[in-house]
Amino acid sequence: MAGVVERGAQLDNDEAGIERLVQGLFSLTDGELSMAALVGVGEASIPALRRVLLEGKPSTVYLPRQRVVRVLGELRAFFALTDYLLREKGIQDPVLRLAEEAVENTAAREVGRSQSDEAFYVLRAVAAARKLPGAVEALAGFHRDAAAPVLVAALESDFCRSTAADGIRLVRAAAIPYLIEKVRSPEPSHAEETPSSLRHRRAALALLAEDELDFKHWGVSSELRMKLALDVGRLLFEILIQGSNDLQIIGRER
Repeated sequence: MAGVVERGAQLDNDEAGIERLVQGLFSLTDGELSMAALVGVGEASIPALRRVLLEGKPSTVYLPRQRVVRVLGELRAFFALTDYLLREKGIQDPVLRLAEEAVENTAAREVGRSQSDEAFYVLRAVAAARKLPGAVEALAGFHRDAAAPVLVAALESDFCRSTAADGIRLVRAAAIPYLIEKVRSPEPSHAEETPSSLRHRRAALALLAEDELDFKHWGVSSELRMKLALDVGRLLFEILIQGSNDLQIIGRER
């Protein structure tokens, strides 16, 4: 595909030429060149790219579809990317589903670049519904207080926890009530708390502890301070007990 970049700008009204460039995104050797050429074509390439993204079949080789997303991002065709993110995929095969999630993560990060209100609400909805790592990362990049409850909820995910924590630190004041509520809320109960709930509460507690548990600074009432102190103490005890059990299991295995 020699000279493809130079020819790209001449293909504005050549649908067949644009289709060839789009297919070039699936080439092992010419994929990056095709990306540059499609960016050079400009808005005329958006319909073909959008069609491939929305109607194309997922594949375990997900790089070509990521290229489609990146070109749409460069062309600021965020409407196409939000349509894609909000569309129900219904992929049953777990391997294909994982591969397509890599494409979705790329799409979420591209949408985040727009920093628009619409992008924020779409990313917040996606992150809340699915805890998609790319959506959580892009949402955190807005530095908006309204993202706080979703970021705190994302602490539950092993894949999102670190990114969510970074985002929470940027909106700490807004996140504090949600962190407190999470520390105080084992699921489904104290007696039958699940491992994921315990990890979630540990992560919330760790973020609260970064402020050295300065409850007065957070504007917490004296009554809630007492309840929270009891819950924090209980959680710390649970963590110690869990850690002791883990050590016993490791010792027996040895």
